[in-house]
Amino acid sequence: MPTDTTKIDDLPGSAPLFENLFLSVGAMKAGTTWLYSVLRHHPGIFFTPEKEIHYFYARYENPKVLNDRWRLNAAKLHTGFEPATADVATVARNFRWLASYLSGPVDDLWFRTLFQDRRRETWVADFSNLNALLSEAGWRRALGAAGRLKVLYTLRNPINQVWSHVRFHLIMTGNRQKLETWSAGELAAFALSKAIWPHTDYAAAIRRMRAALPAGTLQTGFHHSMKDAPLDFIRRIEAFLGLPPHDYPPALLERQVNVTPELPMPPGMVAAIAPAINRLVSELEDLGIGVPESWSVR
Repeated sequence: MPTDTTKIDDLPGSAPLFENLFLSVGAMKAGTTWLYSVLRHHPGIFFTPEKEIHYFYARYENPKVLNDRWRLNAAKLHTGFEPATADVATVARNFRWLASYLSGPVDDLWFRTLFQDRRRETWVADFSNLNALLSEAGWRRALGAAGRLKVLYTLRNPINQVWSHVRFHLIMTGNRQKLETWSAGELAAFALSKAIWPHTDYAAAIRRMRAALPAGTLQTGFHHSMKDAPLDFIRRIEAFLGLPPHDYPPALLERQVNVTPELPMPPGMVAAIAPAINRLVSELEDLGIGVPESWSVR
């Protein structure tokens, strides 16, 4: 007999957790927050109050993600509301969700319970950049969690992406001063470190996903397409999910979200990371991903 702590995917012959699961997996600083801000308005997609759950990465790669402290830090962002304008039913639903989010153990049943308020939406969605780091084996486990899985991976000019990620990481970890005090060489070394570069190594992520996922499961997109033709980009995602087009307010499509403070890349940093960037571009081309010429460093 299964016990209270038995995980669903450990049970023989168990059904998938979800009929339809949509995962947006980054890359980091490649427009996923903007994409979430738009698609959360589509009536065919259900999101939890937390945009990035990171479940599969926590389950199969790094259990420290989604430990008690991690979930408490995330939960504090969802506990504030304005009594004069808040809707009681919405606040009650959010606090009910938080109770599930903060409960344990963090297993398949926990993950499924986070979507218990889904009504008629076709897809449940998790937008987690960390899931892009899943191993091939991790992706095979994620595939088994859904009757139908769709994965979106967005790419950005790697020079802009890695520099934005470096700035974001140092600011969020309380090390903003290093943007001013580190040399170009030190910043380049950090950009190529294990903390940053795996999120920029699009080719490695695509190889892992392609090795584990059936044809038609993975779609790639470009950050510049979101900026140049946002509605066209959204229409491609809706078609990928088999959803009817939704009418989005133009202001929603055009606004910028989660913008990292601007700061010019220091002279010499581009040259230091150029070999890695050009190698990445070559690997993407070998994978059949046609990237803009501007991505290469001359």
